[in-house]
Amino acid sequence: MKQNCTALITMLAAAASAFGALAQGTAFTYQGRLNDGTSPANGTFDLRFTLYNQPTGGSLVFGPGINLAPAVSNGLFTVTLDYTMGAPFPGSNLWLEIGVRTNGSMAPYATLSPRQQLTPSPFAIYAENSGAVVDNSISAPQLNTPGAPSTGQVLSYNGSGLAWLNPAASSAWSLTGNAGTTPGANFLGTPDNQPLELHVNGTRAWRIEPTGTFPDVFPNIIGGYASNVVDSGAQAATIGGGGAAGFVNQVSSTLGTIAGGSGNVIQANANDATITGGRQNVISAGSWGGVIGGGHGNSIQTNSPYAVIGGGEGNTIQTNTHDSSIGGGNNNLIQSNAVASTIAGGLNNVIQSNAYYSTIGGGDNNLIQRAHDSTIGGGSANTIQSAATISTIGGGSGNTIQANAFLSAIGGGSGNTIQTSAQYITISGGANNSIQANATDSTIGGGANNSVSGPFATVAGGQNNSASGFFGSSTGPATVGGGSGNVASGVSSTVSGGTNNAATGDGCTVGGGIGNTALGAYFLFRYPATVGGGFSNLASGAFSTVPGGWKNQAAGYGSFAAGQNANAIHDNGFVWGDGSQAAYSSASNRFEVLASGGVVFYSGGGSAIYNGGGSWGFSSDRNLKENIAPVDVRTVLDRVCNLPINQWNMKKQDASQKHIGPMAQDFHAAFGLNGSDETHINSADESGVALAAIQGLHDVMKEKDAQIRTLERDLADLRAMVNTLAQKSNGGGQ
Repeated sequence: MKQNCTALITMLAAAASAFGALAQGTAFTYQGRLNDGTSPANGTFDLRFTLYNQPTGGSLVFGPGINLAPAVSNGLFTVTLDYTMGAPFPGSNLWLEIGVRTNGSMAPYATLSPRQQLTPSPFAIYAENSGAVVDNSISAPQLNTPGAPSTGQVLSYNGSGLAWLNPAASSAWSLTGNAGTTPGANFLGTPDNQPLELHVNGTRAWRIEPTGTFPDVFPNIIGGYASNVVDSGAQAATIGGGGAAGFVNQVSSTLGTIAGGSGNVIQANANDATITGGRQNVISAGSWGGVIGGGHGNSIQTNSPYAVIGGGEGNTIQTNTHDSSIGGGNNNLIQSNAVASTIAGGLNNVIQSNAYYSTIGGGDNNLIQRAHDSTIGGGSANTIQSAATISTIGGGSGNTIQANAFLSAIGGGSGNTIQTSAQYITISGGANNSIQANATDSTIGGGANNSVSGPFATVAGGQNNSASGFFGSSTGPATVGGGSGNVASGVSSTVSGGTNNAATGDGCTVGGGIGNTALGAYFLFRYPATVGGGFSNLASGAFSTVPGGWKNQAAGYGSFAAGQNANAIHDNGFVWGDGSQAAYSSASNRFEVLASGGVVFYSGGGSAIYNGGGSWGFSSDRNLKENIAPVDVRTVLDRVCNLPINQWNMKKQDASQKHIGPMAQDFHAAFGLNGSDETHINSADESGVALAAIQGLHDVMKEKDAQIRTLERDLADLRAMVNTLAQKSNGGGQ
């Protein structure tokens, strides 16, 4: 809008005061014409009137000016101006500068040109002449006082005339202090509804503006730069100080407070809002009770009551986002309708629209999309996508919880992903781990490049491990304890550790080792099978077992294969191979051992009996034994692991007939068995050591199983906690 103004200025005489009819008032009327472009203006406009001592440039005599909002009809308006508080009329020429803007606008005033010169009225001419009194030329009789004053007395009106009184007996205030004052009766200020100003060096430094109607007066207090302003309609507002040319502090709301800084603005209808300091911070309309602690360029947008920005730079709380907070940092954003959300600090963090009750603790470039009640603790470039409600990323970098994966958590690490609709999920940490879509109630404890694709599945750690737990339409909790390249794909299958092991049948287990497989097939069904460890072992029969060793196969139902290259291919077959050649079962329900070096049994209180039917019998009656004591199976296992195993042939055999096994001396040194005989290995001792080592291995397995159960309990506890939070959320709790 382009305005111009022409005016006629006349002096308006005030009513006679108690001092007599010759006294005149200080107000005068200003009549002007305001055009909008080339046409007369109509409506209500904010006008600001400021006095200068020159038509252009010059010095400010009084200002910032009086702000009025007169009605303009067909371009004409009339206002009454009173500059008595500034006493700006010493008799010199003055010019009136006029600023205009649309009524109620927060835009700066547009300055009209040229300035209008004030012309004198007859009263003003008389006042100018009376101002030429020569110093010390007025006598006591001319003042109509009883006599000349004594030193230090002041001239005062005593109710009937002028009298010289001592300061203590008058209503004057001494510049050296006053005693005997009565609060309420004695004060500094104005008894009417005019503002009170304190000036320093000819410029306003403090202004108190009365608002309301006596006795309910709510003064506005304006300190600092002379152009700081509390707009009309605002009551009990405060500007403590600050401000600068081009960066005026402005309050337009009742009980609004700007403590300092420059260029700070509290807009209309933001009652009880506060800006503590900083520069160019804004609390917009409708954001009552909002607080900006400081910083630069921070903004609380419209209708976001009780929102708080502690400081920082370029932080924004958008519209309709009540009770939200940004603690500090730089360029953080809480978008519209994300009520009661918090960004504690950091850089470029965003909580998107409708993600209410969400929190970002800090870090940079973290994002919570439309997922309410979600939390990112910190880190960098972490994302919780839409509808992944009540989810958490503790920290790290580049971690993502995808859409609809509600009640999920990533503890930290880097590049970890919970995919779409994978609900009630946990990735504790690590790098590039992934829980795939719809794999509900699953967990990855850590490690790198691990994957879970089935519900209730767990990968505790390691790298490149996978747990799925699928078979047809059936699902169940598959578990990989750790290691590398292991796969648990069967329902309720487990791989405790090792490398490149696979438990593909339902309920199958691989304890560790390298390249072992537990399949457990039986016709079209899959059943539990177990490989304890070793290398390249296969348990493919239902309920089959390979405890360890190398290249053993338990293919029959309930079969057992151990040692090396043992193949139990019949149901319930038991085969032990010495590795000299492949050992195969010959029938079901048969115990078969391949020991190419022969079998020798020595009696020492017991016996090994070959009964001529192709079988041996051993005496092991408890009644034949004494000094029975338990053994430390873990120690036995450790000693077995440290026992040298060599390849050899007996001297009486052909060199091509190789054997592999321990030396009797090493066995004796390791276990001290068979008395002083260190050239033979008692088969009972060997069996006992093997059984003890198996128990030790079993203990190891139990410890691993306990660890797995602990993880499962932790998962159950977490699920219970999450369900509790979900119930509270569904019930309306915060």
